[in-house]
Amino acid sequence: MKLAVSTLFYFSAFAVPLAINAHSSLASDLAQWEEIAPGGDTICARGAPFSFFVRSGDPAKVIIDFIGGGACWDGQSCAPGTATFNDSVDDVRDRINGPLTGVYNDANPENPYRDWTHVVIPYCSGDLHWGNATKNYRSPSGAQYTIHHKGAANTAAVLNWVKSNYTQPERLHVNGCSAGSYGSIFWTPFIQEQYQNAKLTQFGDAGAGILMPGFMSVGIRQWNFLPAAPHWVPGLDPATTDYANLELDQLYNRVANHYPQMQLSQYTTSFDFVQTYFYLRMGGRQDNWNPSMRASFGRINASSPNFRSFIAPGDQHCSTVEDDFYSIRSGGTQLSSWLNSYINLAPVANVDCGDECE
Repeated sequence: MKLAVSTLFYFSAFAVPLAINAHSSLASDLAQWEEIAPGGDTICARGAPFSFFVRSGDPAKVIIDFIGGGACWDGQSCAPGTATFNDSVDDVRDRINGPLTGVYNDANPENPYRDWTHVVIPYCSGDLHWGNATKNYRSPSGAQYTIHHKGAANTAAVLNWVKSNYTQPERLHVNGCSAGSYGSIFWTPFIQEQYQNAKLTQFGDAGAGILMPGFMSVGIRQWNFLPAAPHWVPGLDPATTDYANLELDQLYNRVANHYPQMQLSQYTTSFDFVQTYFYLRMGGRQDNWNPSMRASFGRINASSPNFRSFIAPGDQHCSTVEDDFYSIRSGGTQLSSWLNSYINLAPVANVDCGDECE
């Protein structure tokens, strides 16, 4: 299958919307969503205030959900008016009265997280939820502007709030879509350390991390994410690890091997159009993305028995946020059912669409 990537379509879909509804009649007997502004060092890219969202459920089961929304790293990608990343939490707030979709539809009995406490971490810093820098850029027109890459500060504030309000959860699930998928694996070690007695699962949706050589160096330079790295995990201490050449499968493997009691996972469609576009923008070839993704999943599976992968047919990006999350099948396996078994600690196999992928 060859993917014809439309730049306009990419820009309209890269910042994946979160649709949650506090007032729908379908959700009238369910908990309301609450917006919380932590203040302190938190901030969005262009100076807007940061906030996050919580729907109270079972306090023993908490899902921490990293939202996606593009990325920026230079004068062009970060420029005012760009559509390559979300620079405020408005997209979340504006949709709080919209229709419930995907894993946010708590009225759907098939929702794996229906009775869980749900903590949503919006994404407005352009740094994969990793950064801690304030950078001055110059747009293609020559205008100078400032971007606050403060994803690490924003996330830390949320996790501190969670720790204060949910002291002894038995189950934790760390979820992430697109840029949020990278946030999910980066912060999973911190969350496990915060709750050492809790059983933790992680699920990365549409963030396979197929990067061109050298891109991590850009993140180190522009986002300053090394101070936030999980330095106690062997092979992830910035003092001894070459993060400039670190690949995402190595990050997964090192986290998985240090925490054999946790379960890690990744999901993607075979020809995800947003991930492919991003790879093209970095200088990669379109026909290399799929085999590179499969090779990355294979390397993690080969070295980490507590990792599972799910590859679905098609080119959709971020399936868990859409209603067809409940109808997606691969190799005869329904994604929502597979994920429900996975987060409830039942054995699940790796899933691959095989001949259906083409």
